Amino acid sequence: MIMFKKFLASIFILFAPCILIAQRIPRLTIVLVVDQLSHNKLMELKPYLTGGLHHVVEHGVVYHDAHQPHAGTATATGHTTLASGTTASIHGITGNEWFNQEGKSIDCDYDTKEHAAVIAPHGTYDYGKSSRNVMVDTITDQFIAAAQPYANHCSYSLSLKSRSAICTAGKLGKALWFDNQSGRITSSKAYFDALPQWVNRFNEAKKIDTLTTITWERAFIKRDYPYRMFSQEPAKIPLFGKTIAIDRTHKEPYEHFVQTPQANRLLFELARICIDEHTSKNNNDKMLLWLCPSSLDAIGHEFGPHSVQATDMIYHIDLELFRLYNHVTKHIRKKDVLIVVSADHGIGSCPEDMQKLGYTNAHRIIADDLVAQLNDTVYKAFGIKNILLGIKVPSLFFNTHKLHSLSPEKQELILETCKKQLLAQPGISNVWTSQELRALSAPESSIIQYFKNQLYDTRIGQLLIQTDPYCLLAKKGQQYSHRSPYNYDTHIPLIFYQSGSHERAQWYNRVTSLQCAPTLAYLLGIQKPAAALKPLLPGIAPTNDPQF
Repeated sequence: MIMFKKFLASIFILFAPCILIAQRIPRLTIVLVVDQLSHNKLMELKPYLTGGLHHVVEHGVVYHDAHQPHAGTATATGHTTLASGTTASIHGITGNEWFNQEGKSIDCDYDTKEHAAVIAPHGTYDYGKSSRNVMVDTITDQFIAAAQPYANHCSYSLSLKSRSAICTAGKLGKALWFDNQSGRITSSKAYFDALPQWVNRFNEAKKIDTLTTITWERAFIKRDYPYRMFSQEPAKIPLFGKTIAIDRTHKEPYEHFVQTPQANRLLFELARICIDEHTSKNNNDKMLLWLCPSSLDAIGHEFGPHSVQATDMIYHIDLELFRLYNHVTKHIRKKDVLIVVSADHGIGSCPEDMQKLGYTNAHRIIADDLVAQLNDTVYKAFGIKNILLGIKVPSLFFNTHKLHSLSPEKQELILETCKKQLLAQPGISNVWTSQELRALSAPESSIIQYFKNQLYDTRIGQLLIQTDPYCLLAKKGQQYSHRSPYNYDTHIPLIFYQSGSHERAQWYNRVTSLQCAPTLAYLLGIQKPAAALKPLLPGIAPTNDPQF
């Protein structure tokens, strides 16, 4: 008996690490990626949060200095980086769109209608969407590939934006998004032959396509203190607390709907039903859900990060996450639920706001005007019309056919002429050709490295532009924007919370969104994505774990 007990003890010691790893693998993983939520804004509102965001900030493993490692902090780039663990120079999603070699603007989630037609209320649309432009596998792909006959794995990505859902769904997950044309949740033939019945039932029950008005009700109706930082009367604030008409004659009839908390609420309700449909009593079955609300981004571009509209939107997300967590933990144990909270990018103040504060170095540069001026200069100097196509920050794209038809010497002269004019523009501090950037060496978290991280040959412009802090290079009419290499755009929340396993820790050393996918892989007990570059986030794996 003594020998038998020693034998059992030795077996336990031998396999204890494996047992610990098995215990921390969650049944349900929810990755909440809030479009345009900066870490600083989340911390600023922390005293007023009462729901799910409050809970994960108070009880989770919080990384206070997490950053997206790109100079052009765009929605698609940020989501893909979180999901793949690698930079745009490898995963290929350099922005929400780019110019191809034929000079056509290409959406990052573009596909042909023959391969990936988007599903309409009656049939399909005349265009397609899929993840064909994501050039690497994601954590979603690895999660689905790890399924076993006795352990089903399913993964959904839900968003109001197609690109957010698609860039996180990867090749093997299922993407669902809000259709701005029909007011319904949709997908494409890349994911479903037809929408699942539970999605059809959801669309019929919500009847968003029949709404004529939508009302923005503030998150705290009976309490004023969460809004005490604002002096403006609510009655004078656009959209906030008002009933808004839905104009179906408009080119984008649901433009105002997606700017309201109701749009995010619709997404969270879809998440609850999706979880109910795909979680079973079999403890071996696992689900990975990407939840990517984007109404904060829709409102933030118009009114800014410090507006009452953006602030109240975050309060609503806080409450919706609380409802979602309470719902799922009624039938899944809390210790079996992992919540990750992050963002694709932040956003800064607009130049005019900074100038009012006395920061006189802030400038606004209208992208189309700048391109027109450069085209005029090239025409006068070289007799070539419209050689520049446009700016997709931080890239300036040339017509490659026109440029490459010239001698190398003339190409170089044109590029140098444009560089000289750009550097004379107030608010622009650096301009490089893609070749010059490749030749530069730079520290890992430097601004130059952030530009280098976007050098994917066929999807980056011939010149890359670095603006000064709080200098906005954007299209006309865009009041607030992001896509800079500065902290206000790159600094994002990154929080992991799993009751009893990953909780109550604060980390202040600098980390990167590249570490999210490898960390998720570890927690889910699966292979990390093939191109993932970085180690796990600190404080996740035991220090004596031989694998890490």
